[in-house]
Amino acid sequence: MFLGAVMGGCGGSSSSTSTTGATTNTIVRTLGSASATPGTADNVTLTVTPLSTVTSWSVSETPPTGWAVSNISSGGVLNRQAAAGSITWGPFSDHTARTFTYTVTPPAGASGTGTFTGSATFHGTTVNATGTSSAAVTSGTGTTAASPWPQFGANAQHTGLGVGQGSAGRVSWSFSSQPAGGLFSEGSCVVDGGGIVYGYSNETLYALKANGTTTPTVVWSFTSTNGNSNTNPPAIGPDGTIYTGDQSGFYALKANGTTTPTVVWTFKASPLPTNYPPAIGADGTVYVVSGNNVLYALKSNGSTTPTMVWSFATAGSPQAPGSSCVGTPAIGLDGTVYVTAGASDPTGSGFAGATVLYALQPNGTATPTVEWSYNTGVTSGPTSATPPAIGGGNTVYLGLTDPAGGGVVALQGNGTATPTVVWSAATGDAVGSTPAVGADGTVYVGLTANSQQPNSVVAFQPNGTGATTVWSFPTGGNVDGSPAIGADGTVYIGSTDHKVYAVKGGSSVWSFTTGAQVTASPAIGADGTVYIGSNDGKVYAFK
Repeated sequence: MFLGAVMGGCGGSSSSTSTTGATTNTIVRTLGSASATPGTADNVTLTVTPLSTVTSWSVSETPPTGWAVSNISSGGVLNRQAAAGSITWGPFSDHTARTFTYTVTPPAGASGTGTFTGSATFHGTTVNATGTSSAAVTSGTGTTAASPWPQFGANAQHTGLGVGQGSAGRVSWSFSSQPAGGLFSEGSCVVDGGGIVYGYSNETLYALKANGTTTPTVVWSFTSTNGNSNTNPPAIGPDGTIYTGDQSGFYALKANGTTTPTVVWTFKASPLPTNYPPAIGADGTVYVVSGNNVLYALKSNGSTTPTMVWSFATAGSPQAPGSSCVGTPAIGLDGTVYVTAGASDPTGSGFAGATVLYALQPNGTATPTVEWSYNTGVTSGPTSATPPAIGGGNTVYLGLTDPAGGGVVALQGNGTATPTVVWSAATGDAVGSTPAVGADGTVYVGLTANSQQPNSVVAFQPNGTGATTVWSFPTGGNVDGSPAIGADGTVYIGSTDHKVYAVKGGSSVWSFTTGAQVTASPAIGADGTVYIGSNDGKVYAFK
């Protein structure tokens, strides 16, 4: 288990001592634990001892890629433009020994070993950190593997990047609820560490487990007592709790060995629904957008009602009328929460305003700080920008859905109220859903056709000031869902031409024709199995 979070006046602690007895410049790292649990915080300590002759020095530290960083002590700065999120302290103009601390939290789905690198520079000479440099990721219980696809877009950043690879396109199994024909997860399925797949059909949430046959076992199912209306994916917490919302409320569910899960707690954003896909932060905080256009941050507390850590009313909430939230929030590696809202027409004739992206920083109060906001300038409707995805360096990617000419925009915070537009690229067609971001930074978007060009999925490679179109793969229908990316770089998409496609380098690997339009986003299991629902009422597992 991790030790408690670091305390201190600036979110962490620091101390200084005399160094008159030092014989060499040193920097030593210690971790609170040699193992790491997804969603559980650990504290990291750097002890730096300069020689007595030193008058200029600084420190740089890089935590494991993808791990959330918080509670940085002593005025340290998290470099949000660095892909791995480096932290810097200094420069200092003395030879006083100092101790620096910060907190790291592995995300849900983390596995393997997290590696830390750091150094101190004394008068231009770099000394690498010694001490502990890695932490093995465990499940906390030692028996349950981390979830490979715990929420929409695979992770809290919604990059769509999976850990599995190698699907050959063979239908391993398929499932249809009764009565047949209910839409199965228009949004996406999610997959836990045991290979159980969760998704909606006929307004019921199912937990499905492969059993070696062509029909999976229904482990359990859940329909709320007040009626359920949801086709969006749930989310899986680090401890295996399933979070889902519908027209009657938002629920935390736990498997109990029976065919009906236990309702751990219920949150009511009464009287409006909470059926957008939730997002889960590295510390287990659950973020959900309600139908009343308010973003809530919720934490379990052992009772039947969660703690509302904070809430944020977008410009379209009852507290501030005028817009509508758009889909699921995303969480950056530094804990910044991003959510989009589309401004409405105050005349009541329909949605006619631009979409606004908010970057929110929790601050310990009931209302987060608006770090910055970005107005897309698109005026086609309430969904004129997709929900965001967060890539390396906290770069935020939005797909523009203006049917008059869509595109992709890449944004970075710069310390002001308006972010920097790092690059933008026109697509000619509306972007159907949240962009996906590959391990190499390639950005993938699915397009919905107009008269300008065919339907397709497009790969963009950022080149510093813009983005180069690496490849474009044509489909026979709209691509309404977000792409999913296998660990080997294969991109999986569904299309309204009834097909599921696997594409690599712009070329078809395989395709499969279902019985109806495929508007869902795929999910990828740890073994590379691809899961996706079709409007024929089935969810398919492609091995």
